[in-house]
Amino acid sequence: YNKDMTDAAGITPPASLDDSWTMSEAMEAWKKATVDPDGDGIADQWGVRWGQGTWSGDYEHGIFRRSNGEIGSDTYKGMGDDGITFKGYLDTPEAVEAMQFYQDMHLKDKVTPVEPIPDNFVSRKSAFYVTPDNVIGTLNRLYGEGEFNWGVTGIPYFKTPVCHTGSWHYGISPNTQHFDEALAFVKFASSDDGARIWYKHVRQLPANVGLFNELPEYAEDGNQRLWLDAMNTFGIPRIQTPGYTEYQQVFAEAVTNISQGADPAEQLTAAAGRIESLLAKYAGWNQ
Repeated sequence: YNKDMTDAAGITPPASLDDSWTMSEAMEAWKKATVDPDGDGIADQWGVRWGQGTWSGDYEHGIFRRSNGEIGSDTYKGMGDDGITFKGYLDTPEAVEAMQFYQDMHLKDKVTPVEPIPDNFVSRKSAFYVTPDNVIGTLNRLYGEGEFNWGVTGIPYFKTPVCHTGSWHYGISPNTQHFDEALAFVKFASSDDGARIWYKHVRQLPANVGLFNELPEYAEDGNQRLWLDAMNTFGIPRIQTPGYTEYQQVFAEAVTNISQGADPAEQLTAAAGRIESLLAKYAGWNQ
């Protein structure tokens, strides 16, 4: 979050994961942080941007519906154990309730724009931002290290805190005409020296254990520690299905439609059916 904006609004976000806001508590903070002097519904300063960029995918937006279920519930699981069943998981009453809240953020409470604004947190147009820690690298690149007054607090939740895990990875195309060169690059990029270069510019929790152990920002009192604690405490993988690409696209379309006023129950029910149709070809994949 932007500390200058929260200070101006008289908001003190929780510094501990144990004290993380519920969604309703977060909504009150987002309302306070939204600045719309002429009351036209187009804020000069928005309360929150939920998710990176302008995309509405599973990584951040799947958190809404999954966090409205207890651990082990169909809502929390988000998908059947077979990896291809979504009816009764994606479209539960709890999931619908969560996505109604998401719609209200845009249309009723107006704490986030209906039409996503690129980079509205890093351009100082939004007080809060649900994002991985790689935003720190962006802020440092744009403003200089320490020149953007940011803070970090836990991800809001309904019933169960959720932090989706997973990140980017190096790979080599099987169709490459330069395999040896690509392999040499991946080896270097994955080395201690390569990891340091990546971290210097991105500032995201490193997979390189040696580098991680050198970084004071992830120590007990480090300013990036909360990201580590969130993943260790309640991190879960995104939906694990052989049809993730299909699932992701259909879910993203439903989320976008919901944000613009479409009925959440209808959208999730239709999405669950469409996903199952697209994933039928994977039946028996794990047997």
